[in-house]
Amino acid sequence: MAYTKTNWKDRNVEHPNRYTLVDNGDGTVTLAPVPGTVTEEGTPLSATNMNKLESQYDEAKANLDAHEAAADPHLQYKKDTDPPNAHAASHASDGSDPVTPESIGAETPAGAQEKADTVQTNLDSHLADYVLQIPYAAATGTANTYAVTLNPALTSYVEGTALAVKINISNTGAATININGLGTKSIVDSKGNAMTSGKLLAGSIYTIRYSGTNFIVQGEGASGNATASDLLSGKTATVDAGEITGTMPNKGAYNITPGRVNKTIPAGYHNGSGLVYGDTDLIADNIRSGKDIFGVAGSLTDGIDFHNATYGFVGGGTFSTGHRTVLDISGSGYLLSFMIDKDTGADIMIRIDGDSFFRIDGYDEYHLGALSIIRFTTRLEVYSYQLSSNSGEFTAYSLD
Repeated sequence: MAYTKTNWKDRNVEHPNRYTLVDNGDGTVTLAPVPGTVTEEGTPLSATNMNKLESQYDEAKANLDAHEAAADPHLQYKKDTDPPNAHAASHASDGSDPVTPESIGAETPAGAQEKADTVQTNLDSHLADYVLQIPYAAATGTANTYAVTLNPALTSYVEGTALAVKINISNTGAATININGLGTKSIVDSKGNAMTSGKLLAGSIYTIRYSGTNFIVQGEGASGNATASDLLSGKTATVDAGEITGTMPNKGAYNITPGRVNKTIPAGYHNGSGLVYGDTDLIADNIRSGKDIFGVAGSLTDGIDFHNATYGFVGGGTFSTGHRTVLDISGSGYLLSFMIDKDTGADIMIRIDGDSFFRIDGYDEYHLGALSIIRFTTRLEVYSYQLSSNSGEFTAYSLD
């Protein structure tokens, strides 16, 4: 069989040493190549190609042995395209230059092994490169002090060193990790802060990378220290402690009417539309001087002290049958009027400053010693109408 030479080509890809880590779910992982763009598939280093080399070598060796044993070896195995005796002319007649795989350009077992060794070396180098690929390991140790063992072993902490680690015990505070006994390194969040309680949960897998000082948690996600009472009722959020559901009551627009005693504002969310009610009567003129209501200082002065005032006689008269004008005073001032008797049967009509009369019924009212303070500015009129034969007096005083 004629020998067909294999044109060996290297495989050329965009990322020759890039792999991804696939979790097999049984504590083991598989490295799957992620070559990117393939520009040359290359010649497969396969059993078929290698066995082809072996077969061609065996055939060449058999032909060589027969060639050497032939009576006229140089004529027996000439090429079909050789001119007569061309093949014989190319070799020594005494067989001192035997045909070998190298002389015909065939792959040798040693060459194939060298290529296989190179591939294995490159693979081992990649597996040990924990910057370009991320190894997986389950942590051991106690809470906050974690340890892992990698194979191949990490030989030193290099900036960019990565690790996917499954936490065995949730942390309760600042945490460290020790890889292959190289020494403890702190685990921090993306802001460089030490771990707080519950940030690393048992059974969860975290990817961390070495910064040259600490291992930083990658893709940390949501964080915060809010509690359920800080969040509106029914709303959810994810914080350092995990997912929480709010319990803060929604008070909406909460309104307050002031009073004489303090009023407690209930805890909860207020939407900003609530009011503390005001009152247009809350002015200085309505507040006694020297007093203060909700920051408004009063300016109202005390009135007249009728108990200690001096009284001046204005006029008076007795009740009798028929109409009587008891008082008709022009001017201004104050009037103290007394009903001296009771049940006189008299109707008393009073008009202030020309306004409508108002009536005091002597039959219905009990007026003995009753005191009325009347202020007038232009005129005060007092009239009586006595129906019965009983009599009585009505006396008025003005205030000096």
